Amino acid sequence: MVERSKSFTKIVLAVVFFAIAVFIFFVPYLFKKKEDGSISSYSEISEICELATLRCYYHNAAEITVEPEGLFKYGLFKYGYKKFWIEYDGIKEFGIDAGKVDVHEPDSNGVVKIYVPQAQVLNVYSDPDTINVVIVDTGKFTNISVEDHALAHSYIQAEMKEKAEDDTSSLAEARENAKNLLKDMIINAGNKMGKDYKVVWIDDAPNEQQTKSSETSEGI
Repeated sequence: MVERSKSFTKIVLAVVFFAIAVFIFFVPYLFKKKEDGSISSYSEISEICELATLRCYYHNAAEITVEPEGLFKYGLFKYGYKKFWIEYDGIKEFGIDAGKVDVHEPDSNGVVKIYVPQAQVLNVYSDPDTINVVIVDTGKFTNISVEDHALAHSYIQAEMKEKAEDDTSSLAEARENAKNLLKDMIINAGNKMGKDYKVVWIDDAPNEQQTKSSETSEGI
């Protein structure tokens, strides 16, 4: 039986692809006025969301415990018992699903409504080559095996994903980055056409908006 204790995490570096200089450089290429008059496309939104991705680098430590089974679980020589601390490097990526972003056409007052979904965990990755066993406690005739390293790696991945999904601060930051970049894109697009666009954020997803609109119509 394998058990995990609480691990501690130290953020070594958080890198946000939110460089204004890079964005300004790409805006002319991201925005091209369409024949149908639209001000955005999936490819542009995808580029924006990619630029807004929040990538965090971690140096973590975790404790892995393997309890003996069968006859040895009663403590005979503690054979099969393993407890070891490991260190490893990992990366967590947070971002927005570009396919769920909804940009409305500007109304007569130049107001552009945009729906941006909540950010999500895009990827977690722990580098198996960086796993280093720093403390070992085992029973008699028991060693840390290659299989134990593989088990440790799978637990590390699961733990990183769980902690990333609970990291409300990084998730909120990734979403805010995407909103800021989308807003800049719309305003810059308007300036190129001599328009003064204003951005208004929508809280409900497009399907939720349609549902509410339908319920309102039925209630009239």
